[in-house]
Amino acid sequence: MLDIGERVEFAGHSFEFEGLSLESDAVKTSVVAAVRIDDGPVYEPKRSKYLKQGMDVGTPSVKTGLRHDIYLTLEGTVRPDDTTARIKVLIKPLIVWLWIGGGLMAVGTVLAAFPGSRRRPTAPVSQGLTEVSHV
Repeated sequence: MLDIGERVEFAGHSFEFEGLSLESDAVKTSVVAAVRIDDGPVYEPKRSKYLKQGMDVGTPSVKTGLRHDIYLTLEGTVRPDDTTARIKVLIKPLIVWLWIGGGLMAVGTVLAAFPGSRRRPTAPVSQGLTEVSHV
């Protein structure tokens, strides 16, 4: 549980809880937590209550980096006038590299599907571009 203005160190990062706010629209009402990571931008995990279904759904906020992603989730039942909140922090290593690898695979698939005019797709790979004559 974090109080407003409280700062916590975890896994080499600092997290500062700045407070809760309320967002509403025709579909849902959300309680949003403001959390500053490493004195940088504010991330906003939220808990939303969908009016027709009555379901309470958490929406994480994610800070993406080359080495790891930081997922913040707002846990439990919260109200916008609360002065404390339970924030769950998950550190997921190398997630962006999964996306980069998927993109490289997609480019490789396109290149393999359209080999170009330099060779025939049905030509044997071990056959060279020039023929060798035997005497």
